[in-house]
Amino acid sequence: MKPFRLSRRTVLRGAGGVAIALPWLEAMAPTKNAYAAGPKRLVVFFTPNGTIYENWKPKGTTTDFTMSPILAPLEPMKNKLILLEGLFQGAKNGSGGSIPGPGDDHMKGMAWALTGRQLMPGSVAGGGGATPAGLSTGLSVDQHVAKTIGKDTRFSSLEFGVRSLTVAGNPLFHMVYASAGVARQPEQNPAQMFDRVFKGFTPGTSTPDPTVLKRAADKTSVLDAVKDSYSSLSPKLGKDDKAKIDAHLANISDLQKRLAQGSTTGGAMGAGCKLPTRPKENDPYSEANFVENGKAQVDMLSMALACDLTRVASLQWSYSSGGPTPSWIQINRGHHDISHDGDGIATAKDQLTKIDTWYSQQFLSLIQKMDAIPEADGTLLDNSMVLWVNELAKGNVHSHGPMCYVIAGKAGGALQTGRYLHAEENHNNLLVSVMNKMGVEGNTFGDPAFCTGPLKAL
Repeated sequence: MKPFRLSRRTVLRGAGGVAIALPWLEAMAPTKNAYAAGPKRLVVFFTPNGTIYENWKPKGTTTDFTMSPILAPLEPMKNKLILLEGLFQGAKNGSGGSIPGPGDDHMKGMAWALTGRQLMPGSVAGGGGATPAGLSTGLSVDQHVAKTIGKDTRFSSLEFGVRSLTVAGNPLFHMVYASAGVARQPEQNPAQMFDRVFKGFTPGTSTPDPTVLKRAADKTSVLDAVKDSYSSLSPKLGKDDKAKIDAHLANISDLQKRLAQGSTTGGAMGAGCKLPTRPKENDPYSEANFVENGKAQVDMLSMALACDLTRVASLQWSYSSGGPTPSWIQINRGHHDISHDGDGIATAKDQLTKIDTWYSQQFLSLIQKMDAIPEADGTLLDNSMVLWVNELAKGNVHSHGPMCYVIAGKAGGALQTGRYLHAEENHNNLLVSVMNKMGVEGNTFGDPAFCTGPLKAL
């Protein structure tokens, strides 16, 4: 017999306008023998000022490699990572990558990281006498993907920042673009981000809307409203899928009762979705709050994904040419300042390695939270692609190649992880692969002059 399949958009409909979306079920997998994945998610993780290549580069072969000092914190998640190096932003040249157009190299790399396009001419003066620049000439790949996978969630995408010091119109501060010249600003105030994303939200209620449930509560219970629809569907489902729907409906029914009593707290959208604690109010511009606010943003980002409030998100630590003075790891100079020191200054290399190792720990925190959330045949991380990017390859020469990237997650089975890859291709090919792995078709992204198709290594 042909196996029973459900659309991801299946709802239970009933009296009073009630329409209840279902949790992810095994019956929604494409075929019986296919990897049963949940909806795909894309997350971008940004840190500035390049890296120390020799301390980033793993040792070994594609599948048998040893983590480097900078990547050592990621060892527990090694089998769910792809370590990728060798790409060039813009054209390859003797210094390791050259991006055309106006702006200094920090500005150019910040825009190119996700758009694969140069900056517009503008009024923002760059360093080193560079031609003044404006914003990017194209949209970013995350926003391109969000047009497809972000249509069914409350937020098509969410942009988190950690002391990102966003200045409108300045390309140093923007990596996410809705279209040419239109940047999406990251929210760097965790308390305000909580209010935007979670205020008034009760786990289990992204659909139906609480006001619909409250109206229905005056006439009938939500279970009674959809009982005919449920009775028709239930016999076709397996034991595990029935249990998931029963738990889902029980949570919604409990919510309905509390709404009728004026309460909107509690409830759960499955095991992974839990309302995070609202971060305390503080100054998001202060370096003293960098670590605390970063942790809060990581917590909220992972929960926004777990609660299916969004499927596309970014986390921007600082900004291009930025970086606080990381006193919490006993360093008393600014990140950007240190990144300009010459190759022969051992102290600078050690400090930059220590900074990037700390960022590896933050990346680990995010992906471990995602991996702890069960979903379908795996975890939320298994159904995601988390891409760690930088605007530069090497900070003191402002090069754009060879670039270093970390990818976490299997993108719903589209990515083979546990690999270390070297690929001397244009960075734009990576952006093509990102959109393809997220289910968006196409053979080019960004400036087609710097794109030959999907990244061969992936």
